Amino acid sequence: MLINSCKSSLPWSVALLLSLSACTGSLEAQSTLPIVEGVFFVHINLPLPFEEWYLPIQKDSTKQGASWMMAKVHSQPNASAPVLGTIEVALRWDGQYGYNDVALTFLPTGETALREWIYPLGDYGYGIDMGTEAHTLDKRWILLPAGIFGEEAWVRLRMPMDDRNARFLQAYLEPVEGGLFTMGGFPVEVFRQNQQQPPRSPGAGGEAHESQSALLPRASYFVTEAHPDYIVVRPEFESDMACGMDVSPDPPLDSVPFYKITKDHLFDQVGMPRFKSTYKGC
Repeated sequence: MLINSCKSSLPWSVALLLSLSACTGSLEAQSTLPIVEGVFFVHINLPLPFEEWYLPIQKDSTKQGASWMMAKVHSQPNASAPVLGTIEVALRWDGQYGYNDVALTFLPTGETALREWIYPLGDYGYGIDMGTEAHTLDKRWILLPAGIFGEEAWVRLRMPMDDRNARFLQAYLEPVEGGLFTMGGFPVEVFRQNQQQPPRSPGAGGEAHESQSALLPRASYFVTEAHPDYIVVRPEFESDMACGMDVSPDPPLDSVPFYKITKDHLFDQVGMPRFKSTYKGC
């Protein structure tokens, strides 16, 4: 739970996910940063100083277990707040292919054992995706997943003006509303709508539309709405990513199913998304 949190509506800002609810409470100590709550998509990249440390020892089996400190984790979104631990990039020896694979881990303050966070990373050169439920309005800090870091743990994001050796998480927030994502296999509510009114679930405001529960078929979906606790998606239209090609007319909206997906189905307990960007190769 966020400290001193409050909610008020905010418009979408560039590079974010799912619907915003703003909060401008005081965060103790020196910080009065506004907090934006919701569900957000974060894209992590490993910084160049890590590459310079890692590449010379990538195939050295004696370095398995070594780690590189990437960022400090704080109890509040300000640099003066207590440090809860550090995010470490740790080496895992892969005997089959003869190299050190990498994992993202958490080392709590005062402890010596790393807590595994994300592993395997796969081809980390393409980046690593995770989710967060809050960030500061300036997009300088994000809240880390509670399943690994605890209920109130924040990390500072690297900005272009930062020193290249600063130990901040190199990541950016990516817009999800208005985006295409491949997902499926979890429970949803299904709605129909007329062309004059967007779908609303009972209790969400506006006129309630009848809905039914279903299992979302795995496919590509367009995010039409984003809220603090859920998103609304519809099946992809050809026009959503036309790539400069002639496409068929969109079907009437009242013939299209809309799906309400709650926040708990979008990310797992360590913050990894259960969906991925739909790639068309335009």
